Amino acid sequence: MQDREHLFLFEKRGVEIAQQLGVDDRFTVEELLKPYFGVLYDWLDSYRDNPDLFESIRTEVGVQLDRAINGEPAIVLIGGQPRAYHVPVTVYVRTSETACR
Repeated sequence: MQDREHLFLFEKRGVEIAQQLGVDDRFTVEELLKPYFGVLYDWLDSYRDNPDLFESIRTEVGVQLDRAINGEPAIVLIGGQPRAYHVPVTVYVRTSETACR
C-alpha cells in the first residue's frame, strides 16, 4: 500500500509542478512516473532474493517524494531507450520567471 500511496502523491505533486513550470503539455503522466513505477513494480524479480535492497529502494522513492513536495519545483524524466553508454534525461526547472529545459 505504501508504494501505491507514494506513486499517487508523486503523480499529484508532479502534475502540480509541471503546471507551475508551464510544461504540463510536454509529457504524459506515464512518462513522469516511469522511473518510480519501474523500480517499484517492473523490476521486482531483481529484488526477490534481496529484500534489503528493495527496502532501500523504497526508502529512496520516499526521499524523492519528499523532495518533490518540499523542495524546489523540478521535473526529471528518464526517457526513451538507453543509447550507447547513456540514458536520455530531461530536466525542467524554474529560472527567474520561466521554466527552462
